[in-house]
Amino acid sequence: MWYGFALPMTTSLASTLRSLQEEFLQLHTTKEDLFWSAKMGIADDPEAAQKALSAAEIGMNRFLQDPTALRRLRDLRATREGTPQQQHVLDGWIALFAANSIESPEARALSEEIVHMEGELQRVRGGMKLGYIDPATGAFEAAGSNKLSLMMRNDPDPARRRSAYEGLRSIDEFVLEHGFLDVVRKRNQ
Repeated sequence: MWYGFALPMTTSLASTLRSLQEEFLQLHTTKEDLFWSAKMGIADDPEAAQKALSAAEIGMNRFLQDPTALRRLRDLRATREGTPQQQHVLDGWIALFAANSIESPEARALSEEIVHMEGELQRVRGGMKLGYIDPATGAFEAAGSNKLSLMMRNDPDPARRRSAYEGLRSIDEFVLEHGFLDVVRKRNQ
């Protein structure tokens, strides 16, 4: 595995492609497994799950943002080594790294800071009490965003539709109060 390091110059195209595929698959699978655990509420410790997800996302970003990997892959492309199919695959990797590579170490650090900020916002949002006020009883009824969305579109009672809308709208207010604009400001740096 070459994650976090420059691609070895002495490897063949086939072994480089194999290493890229293995590393990407490992990073991506880890991130997606953690995403599922953190976002679907199946983790025993939601805070630890969100931190692990943020760390996995940073790991994937470090892999994709590595400017030395892009340079090495372009150098390897210039050798014209390999079959047409291998060259096609290499071109795909070059396109992926070209779309994600970040030259500046400061910008890569900023990317990591943003991931941490987004993770914290997601963590507090996950603890948000979401639902609607039942207009018939005045009682708060817990409901997820999917239920609220369905109620807003399909409930025959206009007052319940309005209450579901207000429940969904409370997400906006909540994230604004808990740092969403700070994340946007940081993204715009």
